[in-house]
Amino acid sequence: MHPLISAGVFYYLEKQAVEDTLRKIASTARGSVVAFDYFTTESLESRALYWRMARAGTRASGEPLKFGIDSRPPVSERLAGLLLSCGLSPGEHRVLGQETEGKRAWGGFAIAVVE
Repeated sequence: MHPLISAGVFYYLEKQAVEDTLRKIASTARGSVVAFDYFTTESLESRALYWRMARAGTRASGEPLKFGIDSRPPVSERLAGLLLSCGLSPGEHRVLGQETEGKRAWGGFAIAVVE
């Protein structure tokens, strides 16, 4: 098994770069794993003051937030779809924030496996 940790990376990349990276990881040795954190589109689109300030801060530093997993509940299905489309198998997953009719998760942590 070859572990890879990609913490604090994907949300600064364009969608195509994230998908290309996941596909590259999927081409590595069987049993390899990647652990990563992510934001959802809620973090990128929310009108809440906190998220507007966070986005303004990252833009001002020259590192705007660019990528997020679709925040429509359940996020686990959206994440699994992305991973499977890139050739990876979903593993452990934890959502950050609430997933209800009126609230959406804002991020999470995930593990994916090369089968």
